Parts: sequence; structure tokens; C-alpha cells
Amino acid sequence: MHARKLAAALAVVVPLAGCVGCGSEAPPAAAPTAAALSTTVPTTALSTPAPPTPTTPPTTTTTASAPPPKPADGTNLGACSDGTCEVEVKAGDVIRIGNQVKATPKITALTILDVGESGLTVNLSGGMTTTISGGITINDALNLDTLHVADGRAVIKLSPA
Repeated sequence: MHARKLAAALAVVVPLAGCVGCGSEAPPAAAPTAAALSTTVPTTALSTPAPPTPTTPPTTTTTASAPPPKPADGTNLGACSDGTCEVEVKAGDVIRIGNQVKATPKITALTILDVGESGLTVNLSGGMTTTISGGITINDALNLDTLHVADGRAVIKLSPA
């Protein structure tokens, strides 16, 4: 195979070498040597790639989440009627809001529809439903802050705005 390539290359080079002084003012270039005309195939192109090295999967460290804070009023939703409390709630709980909270439009109840990863979904007595992750001020009168959400329960704090 190499002999054929060398013969083909010399067949082109030899006639060109005989054309010295054929009207060209520049001196002719030196004819390439057989070593320069040989084709070398890198051995890496012919070798089989090494099999991939097995990797150890990364270790996952799980840290236990902090225990939920103990709400000041526990699960006593009645403590929220004046708009000031810290309680634990779950889906289906209804927090009744008394006349002490001066909101327009009036807020009479907060119904907990869902407690999930995205936050606390609450329906207000006025018909609005919202998901709260962090805190919200309702009708410029009542702050609702989520203090902790886990396992279908949330610790919330109500306070005047």
C-alpha cells in the first residue's frame, strides 16, 4: 500500500523536476524525499479505546430537617379569633376571625385547603384562594406568616398588619 502511494507521488514529482529552466525565473524547489512523501497513520487511530472506568455514584448526605417549632397556641384555632396567634394547622382546618380584625372587605374565616411542598393553600371568607409560601398581608389588616411546613402540617402566625 505504501509502495503504491510512493510510486504515485514520484510519478508526479519526477516530470516536474525535469522542467528546470522552462521559462521560470525562480529557481526550482527541491524535490521532496521519499520520507517526506510517506504517509504515517497514528497508532491511536487504529487502537481500540479503553473501556470506561467504572465510577462510584456520589454519596448523598441526608440531613434531618429541624423539628417544627412549638406554636405558642398549639392547635387551639380559637386563639386566632382576635387576629393574633401562633398555631399548627392542617388541610380542613377553619380559623374563625372575630370582629376585632378591622378588614375591608371583612374577613370572617380562613379555611386551610392544603399544606404541601409549595406552601399553604388558604381560602378566605371573601372567596379568594391563594397559596402562601412565606407570608402575606390580607386586606391591609391581617398578616399571615408560615413559620414551618412539613408532613401535611404548617405552623402559622397571625398578627395585625
